[in-house]
Amino acid sequence: MANRLTFSRNGPARSFYASLPYDDRKALDEILEYIKDFPFEHGDIITKRFAPPVYIYVYRDDEWRISYGLSFHRGSVYCDIGIWAISRVEPEAA
Repeated sequence: MANRLTFSRNGPARSFYASLPYDDRKALDEILEYIKDFPFEHGDIITKRFAPPVYIYVYRDDEWRISYGLSFHRGSVYCDIGIWAISRVEPEAA
């Protein structure tokens, strides 16, 4: 069994994802698969911060920012990844 990725029922991620044009959704699907395979903090692309009582993970590249949380099942090495929010990264002002 592999990591499982779901959109939070109470967050804006599901409606944002559904509102995207096909090409944007397809590009975002590739990123979500990346998160599914490598959900933990690494490099500058996925960071983690503690917001008691949870850790918040943030994927950020030049185009997207995705916030999510992880939960684990007792005795399992796999996790559930709950996507809370997705947004486009605003280009930096020149």
